[in-house]
Amino acid sequence: MNSFHLKIAACLFMLVDHIGALFFPDFIIFRIVGRFSFPLFAYLLAVGFTHTKNIYKYLGRLLVFALISQPIFYLAFPGNILNIFVTLFLGLVAIFLYEKSKNKLLSWLLVLLVAGLGEFIKVDYGWYGVLFPISFYLYLKNKNIYGLIFFQIILNIFFVLKYYIITQFNLFDPQIFIQFFSLVPLLTLKFYNGQIGKKFKYAFYAFYPGHLLFLVFIKNILNI
Repeated sequence: MNSFHLKIAACLFMLVDHIGALFFPDFIIFRIVGRFSFPLFAYLLAVGFTHTKNIYKYLGRLLVFALISQPIFYLAFPGNILNIFVTLFLGLVAIFLYEKSKNKLLSWLLVLLVAGLGEFIKVDYGWYGVLFPISFYLYLKNKNIYGLIFFQIILNIFFVLKYYIITQFNLFDPQIFIQFFSLVPLLTLKFYNGQIGKKFKYAFYAFYPGHLLFLVFIKNILNI
């Protein structure tokens, strides 16, 4: 399994998630399957950081597609949330700052500040989404799968606690617990061979706004 295969899987899981959100909000299975998507994108972001020859071009691509995607994202999900490209942009910034800083305490302080910025400007997944790629970056450096699992369990616990508070302590809201399914994609790391595979780089970037625009179009036709 190479990066191309992971990108295909991440896009398909994301498509299922958004179909569920837009057309079948009462069927939680769509959202559960959708939890497999973001961890794969976060992992690929960390892998991309280790292979990129120009981090600034990488950041620039994410920012350009964030700007392209935002109006379409608002059409699909009205509100004040910034799309996932902004989350990944800040996640890459966090990895970059962590890598550049020689002082580990300062490194984590910078990472947490970027995560706090993500929460403040309301990116998709908030602080959680910004910190998620860091866990994979650390895994790529030390190959400590147990450390990765522990890191992500802690992130998910705090994410669930935040949602629990937002829902006014409604313990029976199933949405509270589905984020733990984001741990499932960790099983794929065992099969990842470290190869890039087919590139189609911009096709995967374009898939995000493209599939959202298509789903919004279908939703309007069906008048749902």
